[in-house]
Amino acid sequence: MLEDIKKINNEINEEIISIFNMLHENPELSFKEHHTSELITSYLDSINIPYRRIGQTSIIGILECSKKGRTIALRSDIDALPIEEDSNHAICSQNKGVMHACGHDFHIATLLGTAKTLNSIKEKLSGNILFIFQAGEELLPGGAKEIIESGIFDEYKPEWIGAIHCEPDLTTGKIGIKEGMYMASGDEVFLTVKGQGGHAAMPHKTADTVLIASEIIVSLQQITSRHCPPQIPSVLTFGKIVGNGAVNIIPKEVNIEGTFRTMNEEWRTKAKKLINTIAKSIAENHGAECDVNIIDGYPFLRNNIEYTQKVKKIAIETLGKQNVVDLDIRMTTEDFAYYSQKIKSTFFRVGVGNKDTENSPLHTSTFKADKKALKYSITILSTICSKFLI
Repeated sequence: MLEDIKKINNEINEEIISIFNMLHENPELSFKEHHTSELITSYLDSINIPYRRIGQTSIIGILECSKKGRTIALRSDIDALPIEEDSNHAICSQNKGVMHACGHDFHIATLLGTAKTLNSIKEKLSGNILFIFQAGEELLPGGAKEIIESGIFDEYKPEWIGAIHCEPDLTTGKIGIKEGMYMASGDEVFLTVKGQGGHAAMPHKTADTVLIASEIIVSLQQITSRHCPPQIPSVLTFGKIVGNGAVNIIPKEVNIEGTFRTMNEEWRTKAKKLINTIAKSIAENHGAECDVNIIDGYPFLRNNIEYTQKVKKIAIETLGKQNVVDLDIRMTTEDFAYYSQKIKSTFFRVGVGNKDTENSPLHTSTFKADKKALKYSITILSTICSKFLI
């Protein structure tokens, strides 16, 4: 089976690279991926894989193999980021201020290539495969919820869902895997300190909103350092504070913005209550008030241990042990986590770093995935699915 997959992969390589280039040149923001969606449906039509539309731009291809069997699913996100590309590459974004800086163009091309490969060998397989091209991963509430709420999983009942994410810190040809807890939940924290502003030379006649905001930020760090159980990874970071005063003016209002991330849902709920209580009590003690608005983000991402061990074994057999790396947990977020809360899941990394050039991190204006990595990502996804569906 592996030789069949490699042969097909070689035959479609230039075609998939062309699709990747087209996607990279035409990035679209979350939930506005109309051109991207049409490219996907056009390609699925060309290889005779039926599909359904979910919402405005999400697409689910449905491959029925020759014999009845289990259903599995693969997911690619399809949206881009509001970043102006800074690149001297021949292939660059043609949409000003929008860029595939997180590699979703690579993910789409991989999944289309995997769909064509598996469609070519479906007579040797049993069961069904859902190819999920999902909108809006980069923007709350995320497109995964829309897919789940559509009811398609209730209809097809996939036993496992997998997804890749390109990783510039891994060189092309390598993949990275982590069993169990892998990525954090992520909530957005907005605090507004309100008080009687006034002259900076007479702070005793004011509620010093800047000082109060500073005390709130420092005190809230105790949530992760003193209240959080030490075995639970947690991060509370504030990245923005705006007090529109002056050297001699204490403003009436100071706005604070941050993020809270963790890997335990019970602690997550408790911590958000603590943020609310501590921030409000500090403001009240100073004769001010604090409005607290916490927007729930994605839950934590958990890779199913049994299936992820199977994926790792297949990866070692396919790519060699030296090319399969054990990953650590990371406090970044992913709306694939919604799937992982419902279905046995594996979310893993595919190396796209070119060792001969300087690699840029994800979410930067100079990031670009190595096209040579497409062969590896299609091969590993196709092989995993073929092993699960024999």
